Amino acid sequence: MNQQQKLNSRHKSLLNWLNSKAEGGVLEILPARIYPVCWDSFIDDLNELQRQSLISFVKDDIKAVVEVNQLAIPDDTRQSMSNHPPTATTRQLVQLGFSKGRIRDLYNQFNRVYLKFVHEDFIVFCLKKEPQLAKTVFTVPLNWRPSNTDSIAHIKESIQSEYLVKFREAFSEFGPPASDWNDFFCKWCLKRWEEDLRNHTPLEGAIIPTDWKPSTEVLSILSSEGIDPVWLETLSLEFRLYWSEKGTRKVSWDNQFKWWARRKWRERPPQTHTEILYKVS
Repeated sequence: MNQQQKLNSRHKSLLNWLNSKAEGGVLEILPARIYPVCWDSFIDDLNELQRQSLISFVKDDIKAVVEVNQLAIPDDTRQSMSNHPPTATTRQLVQLGFSKGRIRDLYNQFNRVYLKFVHEDFIVFCLKKEPQLAKTVFTVPLNWRPSNTDSIAHIKESIQSEYLVKFREAFSEFGPPASDWNDFFCKWCLKRWEEDLRNHTPLEGAIIPTDWKPSTEVLSILSSEGIDPVWLETLSLEFRLYWSEKGTRKVSWDNQFKWWARRKWRERPPQTHTEILYKVS
């Protein structure tokens, strides 16, 4: 693989700008609202970034659509990018007792492990790093059910039931105050429903493949939370056998494994003195 050329300051600045605006996704740019250079020069710069595999883009006479390749961003460029999470995420963490300085430190650690920013994953990551603060966080019980779903009555009950399972899994580690769970759940369902319609995501998902393994990203995330990598490898085999026998469909088996592994790690029996000595030696 050819080594990437070193970016000049203009291209670094442009890549930084694209990454901040796209926020890990796709950015649509109109000629009247672009980075402050003329359109032709802008397209030339995009072509250079695409040549180095840092972005991919398509354009026509009225717009350019750009996607930033997060994995290909050079370390020296990545360090110059935004060092703080979105405002809403920061606000929630401050309410939980985190200082803004600590949030920035954790965000930098998070970016070294995660390939893209996900609000829920970052909150869990922070709470894992500060167990004393985590004790003050409300969690959604695995048997919780909403008391009023009038605002999502247009969503089929079977789909609501599927979302409820996903909601419990997503917020079993942390969640909103109990008094807000019902409203929070309805808003979460509406957002999920809109995303499913837009992306045409099959709600029924797929049965786990016979050769399924958790992705490298998921294993890195779980290892960063202190979960033993060897234990994860064994658990992944048990996980695949269990869900193969169940025949259940899931939209994301990686997400399911992440939740499963965290729960199983908490429930595992305490280590014996011999096991601890063996690991240390």
